[in-house]
Amino acid sequence: MMKALVFFCALMLILPSLEGMPGRPPPCCTELAKTFRHHILKRVRDVTVQNKDGVCNIKAVVLHFKKRTVCVDPENRALLTWLCMHKHHRKTCSLLTQGTSFPR
Repeated sequence: MMKALVFFCALMLILPSLEGMPGRPPPCCTELAKTFRHHILKRVRDVTVQNKDGVCNIKAVVLHFKKRTVCVDPENRALLTWLCMHKHHRKTCSLLTQGTSFPR
């Protein structure tokens, strides 16, 4: 009987943590790189866009490298030009330049 009571108490302590409790929050950019050296773009492995919603409070273009990430202002013209020039980043380019006068 005592083992059942201990099991029940332990279960009651664990259950709230399993349901409804958010997991680890997603990593967000908290500040943007003002400038960056253009030669680093050759080493970019992936590009994602962080929207200003939910947990993340700034819009950013996240450049993913082998061992780190760099958050860049989505209105950086050099970055936009680079994204629009590379076929595999054209979707990101169109997302960022939608409704702007940026030449494609």
